[in-house]
Amino acid sequence: MKTPFPLLALVCLLIGAGCSTPCSVAKLEGQGTRHLFDAQYDPVWNAVLGAVEMNDLRVVQIDTASGHISARRVMGVTTFGENVSIWVRAVAPGETEVEVISRRTGPPVMPTPRPEKSILQTVADVLT
Repeated sequence: MKTPFPLLALVCLLIGAGCSTPCSVAKLEGQGTRHLFDAQYDPVWNAVLGAVEMNDLRVVQIDTASGHISARRVMGVTTFGENVSIWVRAVAPGETEVEVISRRTGPPVMPTPRPEKSILQTVADVLT
């Protein structure tokens, strides 16, 4: 029995669609959702670490020197998982920028909201 080429191409496309690794997402610095907080670097850094945990993410790697956090959401009912990168940067005294970007680890199971806005909102909530 011959497998039709279009069906095989579609299966390959679905398998590869949206795939990411923590390293591939970490290379997307500058392409994420950003928010500027009127707070010193250390309180924002701590709020980001809390927001990661509160948004059901698991820390994969922390690089305090560059202000980068790599995190992952495990597979669930609505997703095969997500890789998330977060950068925390001191912009000026009393101002800190947080950038968040995420990519799915596999094809989407069903439409789900991206975690960027939720993480940034959680950081804002923790800081207030």
